Amino acid sequence: MGHVSDYRSWGLSWTDVSLIGLMKEGAARLLVRHYSDEELTPFQSAAMEAMIECGIPRTDDLDDLFGGSGCGPSPVNNPSGVRWNTGFAYLDPVRDKSRLRIVDQALVDRLELPGSAVRRAHVLRGRERLVVEADRFVLCGGTYGTPEVLLRSGVGPADELRALGVRLCLDLPGVGRNLHDHPMLELRFAASDELARRLADYERLRPLPDEQVMGKARSTGGSAPYDLHLLPWTTRTANGWACVLPAACLTPRSQGTLRLSSLDPTSKPIVDHAYLTDPEGADLGVQREGIDLCRRMAASPALAPLLGAPLDEFSARPRGNAAAMRSSAAHYWHPVGTCAIGPDPAAGAVVDSTGRVHGSDNLWVIDASIMPVIPRATTNLPVVALAEHLVYDLA
Repeated sequence: MGHVSDYRSWGLSWTDVSLIGLMKEGAARLLVRHYSDEELTPFQSAAMEAMIECGIPRTDDLDDLFGGSGCGPSPVNNPSGVRWNTGFAYLDPVRDKSRLRIVDQALVDRLELPGSAVRRAHVLRGRERLVVEADRFVLCGGTYGTPEVLLRSGVGPADELRALGVRLCLDLPGVGRNLHDHPMLELRFAASDELARRLADYERLRPLPDEQVMGKARSTGGSAPYDLHLLPWTTRTANGWACVLPAACLTPRSQGTLRLSSLDPTSKPIVDHAYLTDPEGADLGVQREGIDLCRRMAASPALAPLLGAPLDEFSARPRGNAAAMRSSAAHYWHPVGTCAIGPDPAAGAVVDSTGRVHGSDNLWVIDASIMPVIPRATTNLPVVALAEHLVYDLA
């Protein structure tokens, strides 16, 4: 869920109490539960013990919005091994409503803005072109898809749009900017013969999850109350089991960009996450401490007997330099910020505190792209809480 201070900075009308309520409601809809210690795989149990040996306290409530550093079995939304998504939680109960039409396998090309109001959405569905007319449009294309649609629609930085040959409708310099994610580095080890045997024994009794345990830690001088995520997992490879010890910086200062490569909606955009590039080197510092913590975990009495040889050069090094860290940075799949909330478009804001696009009469964005600052959390539940809050204002 992250920390309550993350959400206070967004400039929304929610209070701590309403935020907690939205998070709890979203968690209930997504069927979130916690693993018990007895359910943990041999690797996950050892990894949690290694975190404790490295000074991270055990906690049984990683969902506490006021909590600090700690480790324990992670909350998950996978009843019966199926990840419970928002389609199951929100769409399935209303599929039979006569006012709802679902168009699948469709790609939004652009929105038509003859003035300050959107009149039509142009959609591709295979070889078919569809036109959707409405009084109100809510764009939920995500951190990558939403800015792509806006840029093709003439909403974005004026100079960039003119260079692409797009007619300018709304000059919003922040579209496609402020892209940031939790940068992550990984140590990868082969499983020892003993761990492979234990995992096989476990798998004979029940399905073997990849992830079950999470840790939250604070770097030296880091942002209170924690600024690192630890999320160990196991994965199968052609040569057997691999054990991964990742550390992610939860408070990144580095900001990247998304730009169009073409006006063809099927073309991939140009995405630069700019991981670990902030001028002060703060992200590198946090990341270095995180990966050093993972090295201590790997050498701990709880975990060392279960790990084999390092599986790549970065994992084998005693400590990574800046160049090695930047070239090894991995995606944590939590991108946000490319259509950020804020009061001032000149300062990079794309939507106001209700999610309405600045300068538009009837266009809203409700997805992770409008988060101005990334929360210290996996982003699925925060997006649900954000949507619940903004849709209530829209109703």
